[in-house]
Amino acid sequence: MTLRERLNLRKRRVMCFLVPAFLLLSIGCCLSVESSKSIGITLILPGLAALGVATVYGSAFACRCPKCKVLWQDLARGNPLSIDRRIRYCPFCGVDIDTKEDPLATSKGASLLD
Repeated sequence: MTLRERLNLRKRRVMCFLVPAFLLLSIGCCLSVESSKSIGITLILPGLAALGVATVYGSAFACRCPKCKVLWQDLARGNPLSIDRRIRYCPFCGVDIDTKEDPLATSKGASLLD
């Protein structure tokens, strides 16, 4: 697995939380307006919690360089499911994100993908 594939996997995990959380929140809001408010509230609260978790994970952890751990938020904004193909290197440390994972390469005792 390359570093790009690992970053894309992280972005997809965030979307796997954001989309259902947003749907749950939307359905809860619609049900609270149309029918009894208790059904809507029971859907709104888990929707808000999942939306918060996905937002925090996505903004703080999902798009970090595996080597230098610097956030790539501005670089990774385009496609919500993958890193742009034009990005080839980390602008902060210079690691090539299209290289394969090397299990023997270590950085402080761990691989680049840990």
